[in-house]
Order: sequence, then structure tokens, then C-alpha cells
Amino acid sequence: MGPTDETVTVVVRVGDHVRPLVVWAGDRTQTADKLVAGFERFERRQHFLDEERTRFKAEIDVPIGRVVMTGTCRWPLDKEIFFSTPDGLVPMSYADAMDHLDPNPVRIADRAAQRVLDAHADEAGLPRTLTRFVGPHTLVAGVQAVGNSLAYAERCTARQAWWRRATLAEARAWDAGRT
Repeated sequence: MGPTDETVTVVVRVGDHVRPLVVWAGDRTQTADKLVAGFERFERRQHFLDEERTRFKAEIDVPIGRVVMTGTCRWPLDKEIFFSTPDGLVPMSYADAMDHLDPNPVRIADRAAQRVLDAHADEAGLPRTLTRFVGPHTLVAGVQAVGNSLAYAERCTARQAWWRRATLAEARAWDAGRT
């Protein structure tokens, strides 16, 4: 179900925003697509909690069928992602939100494979973003095995290197080069 002209009214803490989520494409240091808060703002009003009208929260109209986040930051966490329905906001995981916003079956399968690769990288302690490693190492430029995972390194010298976990595309190319 896609967005509609209908809205649902939600009440949040003062200072919190409800923003639509969009898919942001990575760059050289952050290679994976990620979800970020869009710039669109929804109509908001005061929702008074008492008859004296001294305590209030924010009341926001959200279009039904939208993936939104609540909170004050730009990068959503699982507990801040929701799908708007006629009955209110329904919690949604980061992976489900990404799959809803980018429903291409090939990309959904790729993201699932990337999550498996990321789980192995987490076990190996590999950084998510391009990070400077200082000290003695055995890293060489390119993709290489590190434990049960793969790392990508560049600008390697005897005393430092820049490295991060390998992307799915890099892992597939590395695997294809070994056969």
C-alpha cells in the first residue's frame, strides 16, 4: 500500500519530529545505502494534556502509508521507525523500512546477503566506515580475509592503513577472482 491523501494524527513529545524516511546512497567512505530523515515536515499543532491548557505535546498529521521516523536526529534507529496506518503508527525494523522504500526484489536479496556479511564483520570487529588503522599490520590494498569475514583496505604503508568491512559487491568480486 502506498501513501494516500488521508492522514492519521499522532501525538509526540515536544521537540520530537515526525519526518518521512528516504533512501540515501552511500559515498566512498560509507558504501551502503542508508535511511535518513527527509526534509518534508508534516503539519503540527499543540495537543493539550489538561483542561487548563498548561501542559501539551505536539500533534502531527501524518499521511497514511508513509514510512516515518520520530525523534530528534537524522539517522533513524529501529525504535524510531514506523509505518503510518489508519490506526496510528506501527513499529517497523530498519531492514523492513529499507525493503518497503526500495522494493526491488534483487536489491532486497542483496541487502539480506549484506546483513549476513555484516554479521560476520561484526564478529571480526571490522569498522563499518573507512577508518585509519595505526600500528603493525598485515593489510594490503584491496579485499582480504579477516577471520570469517572480508575487509577492504587502501593507502597501506608499513605503519598504517585505512580499512573497513567489505561490501557485498567487493566480496562477490573477491570470491569470483579466487575461482
